[in-house]
Amino acid sequence: MSHIPVRTCAGCRSRRDRPDLLRVAVVDGVATLDLRGIFGGRGAYLCAATAESCLEKAARNRGLARTLRASHGVIDNSGIRASIVGRLGNPVITPPITPAEETPPSPPR
Repeated sequence: MSHIPVRTCAGCRSRRDRPDLLRVAVVDGVATLDLRGIFGGRGAYLCAATAESCLEKAARNRGLARTLRASHGVIDNSGIRASIVGRLGNPVITPPITPAEETPPSPPR
């Protein structure tokens, strides 16, 4: 039987198993959502189920900046929010459909 690590959400401060959380790490001076857990260095965690609300709470209580030991300017909530929305299956940017991509109407039967 393997051990599952427990981490604390930077927003709501609840303790959860690591697979139930999203990791945020600082890459090249910018806070980035680390979906695969491959970025090195300190990481902060947000609840996966309530990621947007936990991100809001973390912004209010400066939880991400404190956990990452980063200055407040490093934490760009809009970039993290866009990554969270994209991860949840909602398109962040929907490209316009060009006439060539439209499907032709099916012939009447």
